[in-house]
Amino acid sequence: MTKEELVVHAARTEGSVSGPAIQAAGPTTTCTSTTHARTPAPTALLPPRAGNNRAARRERWLRANAETVASQGVKVWVKARGRVPRFFAYASQRHPICVLKTEFTDDDATVLVGFGPDHTQLDVTSVAAVQAAVDAMRPGLEVLEVAAHDWMKDPLSRTTWMTHRPGQLTRDLAGLQQPAGVVHFASSDNASLWGGFVDGAIESGLREARRVAAELAPAG
Repeated sequence: MTKEELVVHAARTEGSVSGPAIQAAGPTTTCTSTTHARTPAPTALLPPRAGNNRAARRERWLRANAETVASQGVKVWVKARGRVPRFFAYASQRHPICVLKTEFTDDDATVLVGFGPDHTQLDVTSVAAVQAAVDAMRPGLEVLEVAAHDWMKDPLSRTTWMTHRPGQLTRDLAGLQQPAGVVHFASSDNASLWGGFVDGAIESGLREARRVAAELAPAG
């Protein structure tokens, strides 16, 4: 299998599998939902160079900017009263917060981080709204403060973490990975796999480092 075939194969085979309830570290908290697993993949895939003249590059980047990504999600930091036993809970895509977990603990407060699938379902500036969303997953916590930024409503962003729309990977990914002269683009958003994750950032960094090293290597 060629490298480009491997990229397409891995993109097609990555998906979700149904899993059991995830149980928190605490004695009473469980949350039943669907867990997601991705197909492991190599981190040094170098796709073939797509059309890389100035006009082609401009077209790809403008199209990507206009389409944005499929994700409409939101992330919120939550300060809860007291020391909360560590937990990691999942809910469904119909809940304002579908992932909630402990990040930091102290004697008088615990900091949680939550992710929601649809930014319109949750007012991340409202303690009361976040309290209600937390209650649906982990009853008994008192939300003291919240902190978040709705990137979907930000006119300079209008998007959030990377989730490719159908067709974007096969149509544009290889081209978005190509350098423009001496400018190289390393980002988790143009990784062959694990886009939007630190794994993808590492992959793309290795890819571009190899390219730069090859270009700077003495001839012969």
